[in-house]
Amino acid sequence: MYLIGLISFLIQSLIANYVKNIFVSIICMILWGFIFYPLYKIHITRKINEIKEKATTEEEINNMCIKKGGTSIIAAISVPLILIIILIVSIGMEIFDSATNVINTQNNNDSNNSNYYSYNGAKIKYGQYYGLGCNYKDIK
Repeated sequence: MYLIGLISFLIQSLIANYVKNIFVSIICMILWGFIFYPLYKIHITRKINEIKEKATTEEEINNMCIKKGGTSIIAAISVPLILIIILIVSIGMEIFDSATNVINTQNNNDSNNSNYYSYNGAKIKYGQYYGLGCNYKDIK
């Protein structure tokens, strides 16, 4: 069932990443719930049949089911921990991308303005003279 859970998580992540519509994500989660239940029922039926083949009495079957069943403590701790790590990394990447975009925008603005200087509010291209010989097309 861990493989099915992992596939479910990946599918939900892809849908959330590319569709970016909360209603579509919720509908997909509901549909996955309806699909997951029969898969889980098949899995449990197989496990119980394996136990029935090994055990002879009703009490042994119940004891083996109790022993094999239940929630894995490792999974109960590791899955939320992994999800929290993924969330932190995602937020960090968003912050990094935002900062990179701001820096790139500033660098582009600086490179566009590096050939000009300001004189009385007018942008004048370097290498041109204000006054005689000035090319007024270069003044922005």
